[in-house]
Amino acid sequence: MSKKPRKPSLGGRNSQDGPKIDQGWVDLARKLVANPDDPASLRLMSAVNGAMRPGAKAAAQVVEALAEQLDAPSERTEAAVDAAVRHWESVCRSPMDPEVLSGMKDEAAALVQRRRRRPPPMESIVAGVGEPVDMGYELSLHLNGLRGTWHRLWASIALGAMMGESPEQEEAVTTVRAQFERLLGRSLSNDEWRLLSAHARDHGEAMQGRLAPGTEGDETR
Repeated sequence: MSKKPRKPSLGGRNSQDGPKIDQGWVDLARKLVANPDDPASLRLMSAVNGAMRPGAKAAAQVVEALAEQLDAPSERTEAAVDAAVRHWESVCRSPMDPEVLSGMKDEAAALVQRRRRRPPPMESIVAGVGEPVDMGYELSLHLNGLRGTWHRLWASIALGAMMGESPEQEEAVTTVRAQFERLLGRSLSNDEWRLLSAHARDHGEAMQGRLAPGTEGDETR
């Protein structure tokens, strides 16, 4: 009669022939699972999060550098990517794995696409605006706050460049601009309006090119 298989040990090995796991980590993990709200468990989670934070920040810097390189390829952005990767390797104390870098490139490509569908940051154009909170916009609930109205204003200008300007479109831009300036508490300066309009028109013209017949955006082919 065959013997019953022996239960796996919960001691210092994750398998009979596997690498040894420090018993202290096993004890800490058990304590965390058994009582996650215990002060000791909370301190442990805080320590783990603190240990992971520099690596996560370094990874975010690599993704940001890759996004800038995709958006505006140049020797400068290429050097920035190399520097960010070296920093990540220094923080994580290991070489950058090709698979990890490939995942970061995918994140950067998705980030670039999201940014291309959104207006420029308000703070980059409107002087003295600070960092206003617009929870309705951040949570995608509505576009009636300051940031949401900024997005609508940019989109209304871009629509004119994409579909062609008309009296109705110009009236829509004028109306949304008045709404934004009322929320802002002042009128946009000539330079601010010029910068916003240029960005929006560039976006509208780019979208028009993608939707034109015979281009990559033409879905009827």
